[in-house]
This record gives sequence, C-alpha cells and structure tokens, in this order.
Amino acid sequence: MEFKDYIVQTCNEMAKFLINKNKRYGNSVVRPLHVFSWLPPEEQIKARIDDKIKRIRYGQRSGREDAVKDLTGYLILLLAYRSYMKDAGKKEEKEIRELVERAKRKELVVADEPVRPYEYYVARIDAHGPSPRYISNERR
Repeated sequence: MEFKDYIVQTCNEMAKFLINKNKRYGNSVVRPLHVFSWLPPEEQIKARIDDKIKRIRYGQRSGREDAVKDLTGYLILLLAYRSYMKDAGKKEEKEIRELVERAKRKELVVADEPVRPYEYYVARIDAHGPSPRYISNERR
C-alpha cells in the first residue's frame, strides 16, 4: 500500500468512529442537551478541544484514552459542524437569532413560553420543524 492509501484508510476509520460515537451520544454535537451549559455547539466543541489539549500537555490521560484520536475527532467535528451550519443551518440560526432579539426588544412574545437562547429554538426546529408559537405584540 502507498502512503496515500493509509491516509484514506485512517480517514475512513475516523469517519466510522465519529459517526458511531455521534449516534451513541444522540447527535449531541448538533443538538446539545443544555443542562449545565448553554454554549452554542461550536463553542462546546472548542471547549472539548481545549480540554483535550490540556490533558495532553499535562499528561492527564486515562488508560482507555487515545489522545491523538480524540483530538483529531474533535477537530473533524468542528469542521463538520461549521459545514453543517453553513449549508443546512445558517438560515434557521439567523432567523432564530432575529426572533430572540425581537423578543428581547418586546417586539415579539413567545406564547406560553419563556424567551430562551436561540440554540434552544435551533434544536427545536431541527427536531420538530418550525413550530414555535409566535405572537406579534401588534396583533395583541
């Protein structure tokens, strides 16, 4: 085998690894649970990268951990997420940010719901389609 074949093989193995891990974790890269952190998904990935680099730098490794593979995986997830947002999610994210900003300015009230960070609505649209109940103050 030539070296380029090893590159292809390694990339394919990483793709399978990340797809399986993403499935096990319930697509948490794109739809984080938001229990303790309301960071946007990209910032959460970057925080994981920082944590992984810190563990590598200071030698804090567990017996099961493959630090290079994990770090590579997070970097690939970051690139994949950016492409995802650019291609599939950017329009929805922009619309949700605008709605949240309007709600903050009291131009828009979300019926029977507190105003939540835009990530909540992006996740909701991803999961259920565009269904939040919006009521303009002008129509009240």
